Amino acid sequence: MAVIDIQNVTKTIGDKDLFKDASFTIDRGDKVALIGKNGCGKSTLLKIIAGMVDKDGGDILFEKGIITSILSQNQDYNPDSTISEHLFKGDDGIFTIITEYEKECAKIGTPDENPKRVEQ
Repeated sequence: MAVIDIQNVTKTIGDKDLFKDASFTIDRGDKVALIGKNGCGKSTLLKIIAGMVDKDGGDILFEKGIITSILSQNQDYNPDSTISEHLFKGDDGIFTIITEYEKECAKIGTPDENPKRVEQ
């Protein structure tokens, strides 16, 4: 079953065709690599799939429930951030929910740190 189906996607920048009528599918369980020279359109294609850049033509179809996101090649890095804070710092709604969940869990602490008494 196709998780992502790319059909005849085209992108031109200026006079240069980055890709024309590119078509492929990615099925559940597939492992995919994009290989090419610098400037051939690898990052642009990923940004098109993630909805960050408009395509000039073609269709991109997703299996129901698929959410796309992209991790930039050049990240702003705050050395005071934890790994989790760095990974979940995006604007994505799911990342925001996970971050808030982690913050609330940290407030609770372990049972030994925050014992609750039950009155009978």
